[in-house]
Amino acid sequence: MLMGGFAALYNYIGYHLLEAPHELSQAAVGWIFVLYLVGTFSSAWMGRLSDGLGRGRVLWIRMAIMLCGVGMTLASSLGVIVADMAVLTFGFFGGHSIASGWVGQRALTARAQASALYLLCYYLGSSIGGSDGLAYSYAGWPGLVAGLLILALISAAQLTLSPRAAKNDAG
Repeated sequence: MLMGGFAALYNYIGYHLLEAPHELSQAAVGWIFVLYLVGTFSSAWMGRLSDGLGRGRVLWIRMAIMLCGVGMTLASSLGVIVADMAVLTFGFFGGHSIASGWVGQRALTARAQASALYLLCYYLGSSIGGSDGLAYSYAGWPGLVAGLLILALISAAQLTLSPRAAKNDAG
């Protein structure tokens, strides 16, 4: 779910920044992808954080980071939007590194298949959620943000309802 929202955000932020009031050039909009570098830092940082707090708690922390960031994309200030994209990227890649590592460790059998299933769902979420152009077409940027919030809330519900994920796995 979160990969779908993350992909949709990056797929459509360019359109949002090309429009008024920002009216950036396509070259300037392309620079937003430099923020992916924030993900390299967050993956390592959240991995260390999960050693002390547990993976379940860190997944909730990154969920909170992403939910705060999604709302900030409605700001009219370009600086706030860029900072928000950095916050969302930080939260997403930090959580993805925790979740992908956790899958193989938590699988009781068939660890390789469990990891493959995680990646299948990860890319399936990217394909489905990342093509959320209908929300953008019908309701503009606020519609897309509403869709992202829905995906994030579904993800939070999945984490809450999963008895295995709800346990604080510190190891």
